[in-house]
Amino acid sequence: LQSYLQEQGIMPQDFFVNYTPFGHSDWSTIVSDVRELAADCSFVGVVSTINGDANVGFYKELAAQGVDAADIPVVAFSVGEEDLSGFDASSLAGHLAAWNYFQSADTEANEESVAAWKARMGEDRVTNDPMEAHYIGFNMWVNAVEEAGTTDVDAVREAMWGQEFPNLTGGTAVMQPNHHLTKPGLVGEITQGGQVDILIQTEE
Repeated sequence: LQSYLQEQGIMPQDFFVNYTPFGHSDWSTIVSDVRELAADCSFVGVVSTINGDANVGFYKELAAQGVDAADIPVVAFSVGEEDLSGFDASSLAGHLAAWNYFQSADTEANEESVAAWKARMGEDRVTNDPMEAHYIGFNMWVNAVEEAGTTDVDAVREAMWGQEFPNLTGGTAVMQPNHHLTKPGLVGEITQGGQVDILIQTEE
């Protein structure tokens, strides 16, 4: 990201990179530093690679310090509906999230999957990106076991390469030799209700 920004002509003094330990919880100083960057009315945005539960603390601190998406937008690479369900998301409306799945995906397969999940777990429960990846991966594993005729790890691993299974967002996931899936990229806007309104979906 740092190299990309520089390639786009953004000067090094106009951005800073901040690493925190996994599970970091005290975001007050970092959010204050971000607000200070915008104090002179400079255009400021945040690219967040925060993972897991740490997102909750980060977004709570944004709200506590009055950071509005219209002034300092945040685009997160690893936040979903499950993370947002832990608190009042109304103050986060307008911030962005980039992932491969959001519950709001408008497909028949996703509608059926979400309905089945809510029927089993409760109407207030939400789905998320890791759940869709697991759903696809498990079904690919079943197909690979059937193809290999065994549950032997090495045989199944080789049978996994090239496995295909439909995404819940449309299109088809393919298992690559590096064990990563081909899936569409989505960019969405967080709504006041804690859902993500999909704005962009890649063709492939």
